[in-house]
Amino acid sequence: MNENAFLRTDGFYVLESKWYKRNDKLVKPTQYEVYKFYKNGQVNFILLDSLKTDEEYVALMKSQIDEYGKGKNEYTLFQGYYKIQDNKIIIQQVNSVTRKFSYLYGFIEENKFSIVNNTIKGSGSFKDEYFQDNYKGSYSFMPSKIAESILKPNW
Repeated sequence: MNENAFLRTDGFYVLESKWYKRNDKLVKPTQYEVYKFYKNGQVNFILLDSLKTDEEYVALMKSQIDEYGKGKNEYTLFQGYYKIQDNKIIIQQVNSVTRKFSYLYGFIEENKFSIVNNTIKGSGSFKDEYFQDNYKGSYSFMPSKIAESILKPNW
């Protein structure tokens, strides 16, 4: 089976819930995290106060991509890279405050993915110790008819 078989690049993954082991409670988000994955291993991220339409997600990400770079020495957590092994995914982002990499460790399912750890540890390695079960952010896939043709990463 293709290791990327479950990861879709023709739309967005939108946060639908968070679960914390310490209180064993499923929580609806107060802010929505939206991810766009590209076939070449790049990923975009936006953080919103409310859910939007496909066109609005595309416009927000396009604006972010157009603004990024422009000759500035920028560090951002909104653009990054991902890698996949079996059903595991690691997203690498730059923490703009510390100028260090942070890593999101998670799992991919059909039309879903989950993040189970966010840390500066592990250097993006696929060790089981980084795929914990103390937290789970669950994301559902939302297809887009326009994202693939309009959004072109520049990092």
